Amino acid sequence: MGSERAKLFMSFDSLKGYYDMIAETKREKEPRRELSEDDAAALSDILLNIKKGDMVQVTYYRSDFYDTITGTVTAADKVFRRLTVQNTVIPFADIAEIRR
Repeated sequence: MGSERAKLFMSFDSLKGYYDMIAETKREKEPRRELSEDDAAALSDILLNIKKGDMVQVTYYRSDFYDTITGTVTAADKVFRRLTVQNTVIPFADIAEIRR
């Protein structure tokens, strides 16, 4: 009986998220890069043609660094200029690159 009760608590992580937070603070801050006119035009063309259900890899600026997410577009809001990949909402202005 005691070993069964212990199994219940084995997967409990009392510091859930703590190690991620520590890793975040150790990460070096990366300045935002400006896109060239050609890169900005190419990105704009992709964003105009992207639609829900497309599989993409998006590199975007997140707080102090660039991050990359791969997944299915769940929303492409051209009015509010936001792209949603999986559950991540990315403002168009933060997108550095999109690959299909």
